[in-house]
Amino acid sequence: SMVNPNLGRYLENKPLYMFHKFEQNLLRNIDLNLYFFGGHPRERSGIKEFEKFSFLFLPFFISGLLKMLKSSPCQLAISFIIPLLGLSFIGEDNLADPFSLFPFFSVTIAVGMLNVMKKIKNAI
Repeated sequence: SMVNPNLGRYLENKPLYMFHKFEQNLLRNIDLNLYFFGGHPRERSGIKEFEKFSFLFLPFFISGLLKMLKSSPCQLAISFIIPLLGLSFIGEDNLADPFSLFPFFSVTIAVGMLNVMKKIKNAI
């Protein structure tokens, strides 16, 4: 017969491998250490890590995230989930890493800064 004896093992393991890779990419892309701390303490060997945003922006990001969750959760979900799914399928083995999530992080940080400045202005 012309059937490869390893065909069953290949067909059985390939979907599991693809799911594992998707899960790995998904979890890697939602790790805040990747964006604010250059991947520390989980740096990848052979890949030069760098901070995408200063760690000083992390409180503004959290403030913006909470503000956007209250005001427009659908818009927040769409602007985060669509690029995240794309990155989870494609992967991020490049120097720019998850470049399609930069607009989400930038807008969320800006919303957080505006939110904090508004609270400071109201307190004065």
